[in-house]
Amino acid sequence: MIRKIIKRDGKIDDFNPFRITNAVWKAAQAVGGKDHRKATKITDEVLEKLEKSLKPGEMPTVEKVQDTVEKILMEQGHTKTAKAYILYRHQHEEIREIGGLLKDIDVVDGYLSMMDWKVNENSNMSYSLQGLNVYATENIVSHYWLNKIYPPEIGEAHSNGDYHIHDLGTLGAYTYYGKETVIAKYNGNIIVSSFQDLYEKIDKPEKLLSKKDEAWARYPENLKVLDKDGWTKVKRLVKKAKDKPMHFIKNEGGRSVIVTEDHPMVLGDEIFKEAKLVNKEEDKLLTADIQKLLQNEKLFFKDHLYLAKELIQRGVSDFWMEGMPLEKYQTYSENLENEGVISTSNNADAIPNKIMLTENLGYLVGFYLAEGWMEPHRISFKQKITNENQEIVEKLEKAAYEIGCRLYSKQENDCVTLQIANSTFTNYVMKTVFDLKGISKDKHLPNELLSYNKEFVKGVLGGVLDGDGSITTSKTSLTLRTASRTMLEQMAQVLNIMGYTSRDRNLEGVGTTRNYNGKLITQQYPLYGISFRTTDQSLPSLKYQTAELSSKAWRAEGAGWHKVLNNEQTQIPDDYIYDITTETHTLIVNGMWNHNCVGWDLQDILLKGFCGVSGKIESKPAKHFGTALMQIVNYLYTLQGEAAGAQALSNFDTLLAPFIRHDNLEYDEVKQEMQKFLYNMNVPTRVGFQSPFTNITMDLTVPGYMADDPVIIGGELMDSNYEDYTKEMDIINRAFAEIMGGGDAKGRPFTFPIPTYNITKDFDWDNEGLNPIWEMTAKYGIPYFSNFINSDMKPDDARSMCCRLRLDNRELRKRGGGLFGANPKTGSIGVVTINLPRIGYLAQNEKEFFSRLDELLDLAKESLIIKREVIENLTTSGLHPYSKFYLDDVKETHGQYWKNHFSTIGIIGMNDALLNFMNKSIGDPEGKTFAENVMDHIRDKMIQYQEETGDMYNLEATPAEGATYRLARIDKERYPDIRMYNQEFYRGTTRGEIEPYYTNSSQLPVGFTTDVFKALDLQDSLQTKYTGGTVLHMFLGETDPDPMAVKQLVRKVAENYELPYYTITPTFSICPEHDYIAGEHEFCPHCETEGKTTACEVYSRVVGYLRPVNQWNKGKQREFHDRNVFAPFIDVPEESSDPQKLEEAVIAA
Repeated sequence: MIRKIIKRDGKIDDFNPFRITNAVWKAAQAVGGKDHRKATKITDEVLEKLEKSLKPGEMPTVEKVQDTVEKILMEQGHTKTAKAYILYRHQHEEIREIGGLLKDIDVVDGYLSMMDWKVNENSNMSYSLQGLNVYATENIVSHYWLNKIYPPEIGEAHSNGDYHIHDLGTLGAYTYYGKETVIAKYNGNIIVSSFQDLYEKIDKPEKLLSKKDEAWARYPENLKVLDKDGWTKVKRLVKKAKDKPMHFIKNEGGRSVIVTEDHPMVLGDEIFKEAKLVNKEEDKLLTADIQKLLQNEKLFFKDHLYLAKELIQRGVSDFWMEGMPLEKYQTYSENLENEGVISTSNNADAIPNKIMLTENLGYLVGFYLAEGWMEPHRISFKQKITNENQEIVEKLEKAAYEIGCRLYSKQENDCVTLQIANSTFTNYVMKTVFDLKGISKDKHLPNELLSYNKEFVKGVLGGVLDGDGSITTSKTSLTLRTASRTMLEQMAQVLNIMGYTSRDRNLEGVGTTRNYNGKLITQQYPLYGISFRTTDQSLPSLKYQTAELSSKAWRAEGAGWHKVLNNEQTQIPDDYIYDITTETHTLIVNGMWNHNCVGWDLQDILLKGFCGVSGKIESKPAKHFGTALMQIVNYLYTLQGEAAGAQALSNFDTLLAPFIRHDNLEYDEVKQEMQKFLYNMNVPTRVGFQSPFTNITMDLTVPGYMADDPVIIGGELMDSNYEDYTKEMDIINRAFAEIMGGGDAKGRPFTFPIPTYNITKDFDWDNEGLNPIWEMTAKYGIPYFSNFINSDMKPDDARSMCCRLRLDNRELRKRGGGLFGANPKTGSIGVVTINLPRIGYLAQNEKEFFSRLDELLDLAKESLIIKREVIENLTTSGLHPYSKFYLDDVKETHGQYWKNHFSTIGIIGMNDALLNFMNKSIGDPEGKTFAENVMDHIRDKMIQYQEETGDMYNLEATPAEGATYRLARIDKERYPDIRMYNQEFYRGTTRGEIEPYYTNSSQLPVGFTTDVFKALDLQDSLQTKYTGGTVLHMFLGETDPDPMAVKQLVRKVAENYELPYYTITPTFSICPEHDYIAGEHEFCPHCETEGKTTACEVYSRVVGYLRPVNQWNKGKQREFHDRNVFAPFIDVPEESSDPQKLEEAVIAA
């Protein structure tokens, strides 16, 4: 069987035959293949041929495997599939070899003459020298994507207008039961320890992570744990209150773990699934090869211990040596490695300083763990009087004699009680050095057992077996049942290291029953067990020696991927659970490869500062409010240069509020710093003469999930918590809104960052400190509002997603963050927008409509897979240096920098598609129902894609600033009789001479109604279908709306509708002399009264942001002309909260 493969870079990796099947299946699909079983059959034949051609022990290379696939395809007559597979290989070779010069194409003239509509495709980019540079570069890079990277069918679908691939011009893009065990290396010593014991062992102070979660952390030095490829450094150990159900999961290889129900189980490279969803029929978990991983380590090398030295290393110095206190002994000699004696006091029984680690001493330790108990000065055992037990007593007597102790016995009826009454042996050897203490469920093997010689270790194993073990009915294997989960898993790992095959038994949980000597016993605590078969190796266990030699191996023995046999909810008796954060974010737990969670992630910029790229200027984490704001400017500007689309930060006001008190700032000082921030964010110094496309989320009140978190200042966790800074949050929000509401020196709006305000159930509508927000909204319409009252979003959707991978690929996750996304460390790796009107035009019936849709969706999926691979490769090679640094923890967690980013599929022109397909609009009940069916179908397909790829997918209402015009133009040229809603209903006197455009996503046509509540009623169910960005824009009339009426409308929408995001947008104008003027004015009315004609800049929201209409592309300018604004706000009392009065006032148009 092939287990390993040599990759192109020479590295050795696990061999996964499913990759062959997937590659063959993709090639077959590309040429119309429908039978997945044939791909599986081809894989079997490839494996057979490979195994015959390889020498014993030889590993195949990737190239050899692919050559064999090609040969088998040709031999089996699958010529078309073979050609597609060859093309697939060639394409991936091209992806790997990206570099060198991009193909040059002549685009400069098109820009300078402004003949190409794409000069204004993005209205955030001004006509300028920098704009020319970007325009030229993006044309070249776009050509490169379409002709060099994407296969022909994907590039052609974009070029022909079947869909639109966005941003072609950019090469950018939980916890364990504490008794589970790990193999660790601490200060150079290899130990087998539980999570809980390891946490307590670290001599570093605890730091509070979350008061609410009762979560604490320790940050160790010189600690590593075993991972599937060797040692990995431990960055943090976490202890938190148990607050979730636990699951016991076991694979066929015999390894098991107990984790929280949402813990991401590793099902393959970068493939994870929540523990509660792991499927016994389909999923596999990796049993690690512990023997191989430790083959170069020094194990089982100590045959003796010097007790004095061991005690000093553990911080114990109050003992006597050679009949005198240690302190006095050291005035005569510094030698702690002598042959003398040690005692707890002058009167106590002494034992030798040199403790020989014999098989008999090991047996005594093991038997104590199984059957013994400890008192202050003695250890005791109780046994029935039998011939077998007499042999055990004799072994214990020998062990006691070897260490200078006596084994006392007292017979009562048919039992005998045995004691070693020696305080020095009990307290110093058993309790301190071997760390043996606690009740039965807390017992564990000596943590440093792997350092002790094999005879001692075998003795420990033998003693435990003779105490708690039993021989199975087959006579060839033994079982061990115990209340100590840690001891059991330590036994399992030590047995495996020593060459025995052990496997965990099924859990006997609380409430389970069993029959013992004719009595029905109900478990009051969990009982754990292992089984292992006999081999030709010996163990000093009477029960092992009585068993028969096993002649054959068990099924699924050894390391490798083994299917899941058990997944059941269980109870644990402890109040706390634990986790370890490693550099690789995976580790070996109980011999199984596992993932760790990171949790409580806060803004990187506050923790790390602005840094991470060699040779570039760096700054330490900010200690002051102004510094933090300027670092955010640099952070957003720089990352905007490496990724397409909006850059977003969440919890802006929550995270920055503590700096105000720390700096002892007055309101005017805060406002001054915020003014600097906003001016810097809007200076068009970004490449292309643009300001960075940014979004920030304002919480307004401290989110519950952050209330107890320690604040961050200067990169350090402080003693105070975020819930203590609500007053400072109000100051930030007031200052931000007042400056945004004031505009620049000419009254122009600050376009970025776009604030998103979270409207929660406890939102304080009577807070007068928030009035500047309503004034800003009424004047400019800048903010987004997140509906956390009635939508299916949760407030913690706005948290960082650094570890929130798509765990359940059978449902779609909301991205969060409105149209542009507010979650840090997530977004879209790429966006493909499906041209629905063309499908509606070409399809003759519903079956054909969905068939054409599926074809394009499959192509979209393939293009997104390719883009993800390209962007990942480019980031690894250093093309995105800052993204590489700030996404480093995602890389460590999941093996990919961009794993938290979604593959996004959007739609455009649903209304126009309905017009062509069924002569209905989306405002018609029949049309709306069909639109909802289409969106549900797309969602189902994306769930399928998630299961196939392991990547996250979402459905987006694509902003489509350029695509809405581009696709309409292409369709009109190719299909002159295709129907376009705007040309039929807003054409004026001459049909077809106006610029075409498609209605955005599944929105109503822009001129459909002037009734805002009718629009809300029609759009509510459609808006909730999206899992990516979506928003409903409410465009207001020319009357300057009242801020309090705006507030009431925001409230009414959140309390009565389920849509997740919405905006309110008035139209306004800017005169170069008279500044801001409410309403749409081509020429300034004030100048006209003075006898002058002065052109104004008319502003509105182009998609998600405000720009002068004359900078929009032709299609969007036509859309603005066609817009029906919603009825103006009139006669609304200043503080009216009566929804009926509000609705009457709004509809009164």
